Amino acid sequence: LPSAQAAASAGAESGGAESGGVESGDVESGGVESGAVESGAVESGVVAAGGVASDGVVPGSPVADDVTALVGSAASSESPHAANANEAATAAAINMVLLLCRIRALFLTPWPKANRPPVAVRWPRTAPSPRSSATLGCSGACGPTRDIMTVHDPLARLKPVNPELTWRQYLLEMWDRRDFAVAMPMEDLRATHSNTLLGNLWHLGNPLLNVAVYYLVFGVILSTSRGVDNFILFLTIGIFTFHLTSRSVLGGATSISSNQGLMRAIRFPRALLPISIVISRLLTFGIELGVLVAVTLATGEGVSPRWLAAPFVLGVHTALNLGGALIAARLNAAFRDVQQIIPFLFHLLRYVSGVMFPLDRFLDSSGGEYPLIRRFVELNPMVPLIDLYRWMLMGSAIDVGSVVQLVVVSAALLVFGFSFFRGAEWRYGRA
Repeated sequence: LPSAQAAASAGAESGGAESGGVESGDVESGGVESGAVESGAVESGVVAAGGVASDGVVPGSPVADDVTALVGSAASSESPHAANANEAATAAAINMVLLLCRIRALFLTPWPKANRPPVAVRWPRTAPSPRSSATLGCSGACGPTRDIMTVHDPLARLKPVNPELTWRQYLLEMWDRRDFAVAMPMEDLRATHSNTLLGNLWHLGNPLLNVAVYYLVFGVILSTSRGVDNFILFLTIGIFTFHLTSRSVLGGATSISSNQGLMRAIRFPRALLPISIVISRLLTFGIELGVLVAVTLATGEGVSPRWLAAPFVLGVHTALNLGGALIAARLNAAFRDVQQIIPFLFHLLRYVSGVMFPLDRFLDSSGGEYPLIRRFVELNPMVPLIDLYRWMLMGSAIDVGSVVQLVVVSAALLVFGFSFFRGAEWRYGRA
């Protein structure tokens, strides 16, 4: 240790003494290597004679002064017989001081934000309740218990993903998504015949071909046109009106089953799917309505103030179609066979709705032989609906009582269909 002090004090330059065997802060002569004094049993990077400890002891600090005093007192020991004991005691004291410095730096230095330990979050304790004891299977013998939190507990502060909404809330949510209900039918209208040569002209060609076929069968071959002044307009009105209802109900039936992926990916009111189908069919009917106006003018029927009733007639017709589409959507979501049965039902309904021939002539000629069919015709809402269109464009007679019955039935069917559809909305889109 005295030789280390002599070497350290004999020419320290730039943190190290070259003359005397010290290079780059390391004392070689006297057995000191890598910044450590071995001959004095001092290790862990402590430089004797007022040096700097590599673990953060700054020169001039109280800790450095204590280290220097300890080393100096050990060096000035006059008893050669107690040299080994003094050196061992000095090394132990220095190691203790370094340990205390490390502990002090550990607890006084603030933690970096990224490395701070997480703060433990505790659930608020609640008083024991009979429900929690019963749930845990003990009656007071289990010691203090806590309530088991569920979705409905106020302490849990959880919200269900699909809460049960009131009618007003549901309608407001549908109104917020009105762009979705309009964008889907517009895309459907553009993409329906996109892969055909004539494209969207088929929206006009299909109903015209139906009119030509039915006119050939019922107007020419079966001669049901007798007694009808303007049979071509009579037939066109019946086919277009009935075609709108049948396509709306059938499209509504498949609206849920054909959009499973969309319902699993996006959260929205499921009623928008059948509504979008009805809007799409209504847009197509706008083209057909233009054809009806053209046929009306071409066959000699002039413009009439009755045309102003078109919004009322279309509103009643849409309510009837939407109610039927909502009911068919829920039924087909549960039983996929419904979409196979609906076309056959509408084929049967076409012949008892007065589409191709006037029902009054058939019922009067039967002489009351078929009371069941007459009763079914009286309850069929398509009969007064088609008569309402013919009154608006042709000026044919109409029964006011049947119109009132049609309005009541359409409104009731819409309300029932909407409620019936919402009753199973939580199941739509699930596997």
